[in-house]
Amino acid sequence: MNDVERARRVDLLSKTMDEYFEYFISNNKEKVIEYFDWPVTFFTGDNFSIIKDGEWAQNVDKDYQTTIGMQFTVLDINDSSGIVWGSGTRIKKDGSILETITGIYTCKYLDNNWKIKGIAGLRKKD
Repeated sequence: MNDVERARRVDLLSKTMDEYFEYFISNNKEKVIEYFDWPVTFFTGDNFSIIKDGEWAQNVDKDYQTTIGMQFTVLDINDSSGIVWGSGTRIKKDGSILETITGIYTCKYLDNNWKIKGIAGLRKKD
């Protein structure tokens, strides 16, 4: 892959993650699942699971309102995969901090699009 194609793919991966996040915080499950390459591996530090298409659900805390300060950084890519770091702060309905989140997303480049293949995340309650 030449430098121009690499830059294009990095930009596309950044855009993909931003779109995924916008659908996630708007609770649009139908759109969110389009950003995954099924099955998807999740690791939370406590649990490791492989989730098949159709089994995924957005299970967020009942007090969750939104996520602020979410940032994604493409750490590296090659011809077929990429690694993205993300972090942000989840906010409760009363405006207080629910938790801070940090995640590493593994992504696959398929048919000129990026798809999330796995997520390893940490949550820290404040």
